[in-house]
Amino acid sequence: MPEEHRGVDGLLEMVETFRSALPDLAVTVDHQFADGDYVATRFTVRGTHDGELLGAPPTGRPVAVTGITVSRCEDGRIAEEWELVDVAGLLQRVAA
Repeated sequence: MPEEHRGVDGLLEMVETFRSALPDLAVTVDHQFADGDYVATRFTVRGTHDGELLGAPPTGRPVAVTGITVSRCEDGRIAEEWELVDVAGLLQRVAA
């Protein structure tokens, strides 16, 4: 299971991990809505598996993974965020 990433440095590390494994990475916001201080986003990440990803060697295959993020905003900035990504499904696709 991937480690938990925290703060700006954790976010940058996670982005670098995925960018190096999926150099043509593209993120699509599928749905997004807000309620008060909370914003929910359902997204899809797509790319070609051309680099090592979470221990899986490159396959050259296209992959896609979906996720949901809930953000709590305070003073116009994200104060907290929770994300759920189908990492198990992603690993099945790159290991198959």
